[in-house]
Amino acid sequence: MKKIGSFLIHSVTLFGVYLLVTLLLTAVLQVVLRIFVPADSWGEYLWKALLSYGVMLAVSAVYLNVSGAEHKRAYLASTEGTAWSFGHSLSFTLKNFDLWSRIMAFAVWPVIIPKFFGAINRLYVSEDFPASFPARVLVLATVDVPFILMQISAWVIVTLVWHRGRMR
Repeated sequence: MKKIGSFLIHSVTLFGVYLLVTLLLTAVLQVVLRIFVPADSWGEYLWKALLSYGVMLAVSAVYLNVSGAEHKRAYLASTEGTAWSFGHSLSFTLKNFDLWSRIMAFAVWPVIIPKFFGAINRLYVSEDFPASFPARVLVLATVDVPFILMQISAWVIVTLVWHRGRMR
């Protein structure tokens, strides 16, 4: 029961922060960028997709730093007296149950609410394609797979920061 509660808390927190930050940044940037980038153009979908991916990566890294004290201790204990290694960091990250739990906690939302990720989908496919193809499957390919790669990258980068912080 504790794991289900933890999953739900991580899920709502990760997606809520992502959604809030993305909506606020989009509202601010859209006003300025409409001067340079026409509406419903490839350029608009590009900057919205890059913004969404960037916020996903930032939210993942910040959330790990805020809530990952036990992971930090475990990682630093496993690297005691050794230099930072990409292989060791990647291995530690991929074996971490919380990584996969948090990935699933966020990745379930694009499947539940695929309309929030329309700009990302439109970057990859034409306007007519989502009408003939299941949106949930499209979101798995365009949002969830890149998110998994970004989440793993964020964890590896954070372990590098932890290691450098320990050296000070």
